[in-house]
Amino acid sequence: SGLSIAAGSSVVFTGATEGTAPRSPAPAGARTVGQPTAWSWYSEVLGFAERRRVQVNGMAKAMLIRDDLLITLTEHGEFAEPGPFNERHAGLDHLGVAVADRATLDAWIAHLDGLGVAHGDVTRGATGDLIAFRDPDNIALEFYTRG
Repeated sequence: SGLSIAAGSSVVFTGATEGTAPRSPAPAGARTVGQPTAWSWYSEVLGFAERRRVQVNGMAKAMLIRDDLLITLTEHGEFAEPGPFNERHAGLDHLGVAVADRATLDAWIAHLDGLGVAHGDVTRGATGDLIAFRDPDNIALEFYTRG
């Protein structure tokens, strides 16, 4: 399909509390990473498949996989601090995922456009071209080329 990622690590995302207003791009009804609507966003938009879903110590977790990249989405339930994700707080700044080349980046852009996912223009980053966008919880994501 041309929509591949070039990664081989694991990433953990932490979601907001239920009722937090989503930021663009957000499918109708999405409120938090811990809810099926946001988990579905990662599947429908980015092509991740659910590997496992568990409840641990009041937290809901979903492990999703795409190519060699495994991500875990976590909703902290009653322990979560309200409010949208903010990369200026300590912790995760953004998730950048390498793609093979500019043609693959362009395929991802067409895919995001086809789904109505808002994104920035292609810019030149430290390692190559990149496109930035956000998940339903406002977590900053980017696809980038190397070289």
